[in-house]
Amino acid sequence: MKLFLVSKAPLVALILFASSQALATQGSDSCQTAQAISGVGTFSYDSTSATTGTEGQNESLCYSFGSTAIDLDVWFEWTADFSGVAVLTTCGGTSDDTKVAAYPGGGCPPVNTAVGCGDDSCGYQSTMDFAAVDGSTYMIQLGHFPGASATAPGTFTIVEDVPDFYPATGHYYDWVSTGYISWSAAKAAAEQMFYRGVQGHLATVTSAGENDFLTTTFGKRAWIDGHQDHGAPGFSEPAGGFVWSTDEPFAFQAWAPGEPSNFASNEHFVEMFTTGEWNDQAMSGNNYVLGFYVEYEVPTLNPANGHFYDWVDRGGIDFDSARTLAASMSYLGTPGHLATITSDAENDFLANNFDMKAWIGAYQDFNDPNFSEPAGGWTWVTGEPWSFDSWNPGEPNNGLTGEEHYAEFWVGLWNDKKLGGGSGGVGGFFVEYSDVSTAGIYCSGDSSNPIGCPCGNIGSPEEGCANGTGLGGKLRSNGSSSVSAGDLVLTSSQLIPSQPGLYFQGNNAINSGDGSLFGDGLRCAGGGVIRLQVRFSDSTGSSSTSINLSAAGGALAGDTKRYQVWYRDPASSPCGALFNLSNGLEITFSS
Repeated sequence: MKLFLVSKAPLVALILFASSQALATQGSDSCQTAQAISGVGTFSYDSTSATTGTEGQNESLCYSFGSTAIDLDVWFEWTADFSGVAVLTTCGGTSDDTKVAAYPGGGCPPVNTAVGCGDDSCGYQSTMDFAAVDGSTYMIQLGHFPGASATAPGTFTIVEDVPDFYPATGHYYDWVSTGYISWSAAKAAAEQMFYRGVQGHLATVTSAGENDFLTTTFGKRAWIDGHQDHGAPGFSEPAGGFVWSTDEPFAFQAWAPGEPSNFASNEHFVEMFTTGEWNDQAMSGNNYVLGFYVEYEVPTLNPANGHFYDWVDRGGIDFDSARTLAASMSYLGTPGHLATITSDAENDFLANNFDMKAWIGAYQDFNDPNFSEPAGGWTWVTGEPWSFDSWNPGEPNNGLTGEEHYAEFWVGLWNDKKLGGGSGGVGGFFVEYSDVSTAGIYCSGDSSNPIGCPCGNIGSPEEGCANGTGLGGKLRSNGSSSVSAGDLVLTSSQLIPSQPGLYFQGNNAINSGDGSLFGDGLRCAGGGVIRLQVRFSDSTGSSSTSINLSAAGGALAGDTKRYQVWYRDPASSPCGALFNLSNGLEITFSS
């Protein structure tokens, strides 16, 4: 008797929001003439007249209930329009006992090349996950469990699985169901995946909180990145020499009782059980490990300045090495640098988002004209003016040996340290990406806009026309554009403190995106305008939405919407209109 597997919790929501794409033809009986489809959506298939071909019948990945076969199959050649995890399901599209598989590239697939396979997920209907790359093609085989009948045409849905966010690390994670897979194949697949412009890797689990998050969010038997380096100084069997590929310290461990054991003398790779306990396993997985956890180290946006930040854990690193490593990193094409903290707001942002000790980009320049010990000559690695500091009381003090010339950050307070970190060391650093081009911004109130601003109150690039503070209102987004996730947040900064602002949505970019004069600013979003939410800015002039924006605005997968904030400026309005607007922001929604 076949067993039922529980489907993924978000799946129903993903299906509901997937765009419908009815097809004139409904799959080909031959992989040589596969039906071309693309993107996310719901697709029709008809296997009532299908035969069982020879291709895709002997895939080890598709072994289920004693058989690798897929009967009465039809074929599609699907082109991905995203990079990430594709979820294909027949749940809700048929009552037949289905079985599905996916293969890379076009044409009939060679044996044992399947990248995904699925049998029972919701009753006898099927779901499978596989890693997809934007613009690449994949062969989809949709048929039935051996012996089952094709009773009627049906539908299947393909959506992008949105990763889950863990606030403690600021990173995103996902479970990728593959069927039986080796550790090396899982590692390669994870590194081919991208989310928000960041390459994935097998999850590196460095704390009990992170381990618990994966267990409670997914609870799957899965590969993680841990593996045994036989060349490591501490290598010994069975427990010595385990490392992470990212060079993070292998300090936290959650081994199951009696593990690691190096059973059969070939267990050098780490899997996580559904309980969250770890087990050392053979490279092959011995047909026990059916997928992997992928992690995306997406930097965190500071809406106040538009910069992105991340904490990089190295378990112990000197200042010069941290500076070099930060400069070698990039995000969306922008090189990083050790974080340079030039305001109390930026300092608070790092303290509130990263409760970590870390190097920042401050050091003492002996050649600076103002150099003196212990407080003179401090400078930033970027050359920005030294106009703000947040030293811990009694710091900087140059230490007992007179060698402390580099700055460490801890929960908003700074301390001068030796090059190598001195007693206790410094485990990592903050990397900052200062000039990331923000996708979707248009209609800036700067000198490049041919419309100008109402009274010459020009702002800076990527913000609105200047308000009474001399700055222009900024509108940015955080979270994903997925309508199923519903986690998109609009955030404004550089508004007038303690004043209301209306977040609104339009269908069109006014005047080809340049906008039109309105109040002290530019009206950029129009057509089918929807008032979303009124929010009061805080004492720094910032505010954020707190509602499900796609639901409130009726946005569906594939829709492009435009957003602005219309805010009050009652006391210092430069043009006398007493109100202004932010820049425009364009967002295209996914499923």
